[in-house]
Amino acid sequence: MSLEQAGSYTENGKPVPESVREINDINDILTPYLGTWNSSYGDKSIEIFIYRDRFEGEYSNINEDRINFTYKIFDLNNNVLISSESPGLRYAFGLYYRPSTSDYILYLRDACRDNKSVILRPYTELTYGGVGNVEKMKFIVMPPIMGGTYSSLDNFSNCSSVADLLPSNEVLTLTKQ
Repeated sequence: MSLEQAGSYTENGKPVPESVREINDINDILTPYLGTWNSSYGDKSIEIFIYRDRFEGEYSNINEDRINFTYKIFDLNNNVLISSESPGLRYAFGLYYRPSTSDYILYLRDACRDNKSVILRPYTELTYGGVGNVEKMKFIVMPPIMGGTYSSLDNFSNCSSVADLLPSNEVLTLTKQ
């Protein structure tokens, strides 16, 4: 089954048929997402690295092409404030592709249990005069689509929250590097 077909099931609130064992990026939908992207907001900047992954479901028995991303958030002096390698944090993992809006939904776990969903929507922007194109992507942070909370920490008094450093109610425009 293609990513687009699987995404249509998810968008319509229906499970993928039980007979499906593979969800593949047969139409190369994920390629525009891949690579290093960055943006600035307020007194911070973010850099994300998006990579393709093959997810092997332990409960669904479905093997699926997905994207994930690692991240770093910097201050004005380019010091790392937090990253996906900070204690209690990890990469954002892909959930599904939405064919109706041509975007991808990922889940971002937070060490302080303020988990978020991230929507990524790539597009190409023509430069002035139409000479050359610049690859861009919308980066939207919203409440988690998946229920529940997660943290690998037992004590939240010293946790590092990526959610506190991300813009809320704002769409960031990332530029491909």
